[in-house]
Amino acid sequence: FYFDQQKYNFGNQVNFRFAIEFEYNLHRGKRKKSILFRPALNLPFKGEISVHQSSENALSEGMVKYHYIEIPFGFRYYIFSKEQSTIYLTGLLISDIVLDSNVNLKSKSEFIKQNYELGNALNFGINFGYSYKRVNLEIEYQTSKIIDIGSLEWDATYSNLLSFNLGYTFL
Repeated sequence: FYFDQQKYNFGNQVNFRFAIEFEYNLHRGKRKKSILFRPALNLPFKGEISVHQSSENALSEGMVKYHYIEIPFGFRYYIFSKEQSTIYLTGLLISDIVLDSNVNLKSKSEFIKQNYELGNALNFGINFGYSYKRVNLEIEYQTSKIIDIGSLEWDATYSNLLSFNLGYTFL
């Protein structure tokens, strides 16, 4: 994120999410187009930085915790569909509901010592999937999330760009 016109990287982390997907087929009998809703609970991202700067009032330490529920709505198009095997493409509009997330900032002189709550985010995603019988495998790309930070005039960017999804169909 940016603070005092500088960019700080809190690192990368492999993370897990748990989701349930609801899909409605738009054409009876034909499996070509559908709409979907897939809420997902993401495990918290936690990151820390320590910055060595000469100014006493410059940022020297920072910690971030980002925990959220993803609420994607989407449209799925089946490119290829056989009795037990399908290939599909999905476009998503993703809204995040933030849970217990914050950024803590501190300077050497403790001139800056703040705890800011993180706000909700909105982004887009696209995925390509393959389904065989009841097992699904997807690769998903999401645009960066621009996250509001409390009452400040700056924001954070959370890049959760690429994910691999493994699913199982119950019904």
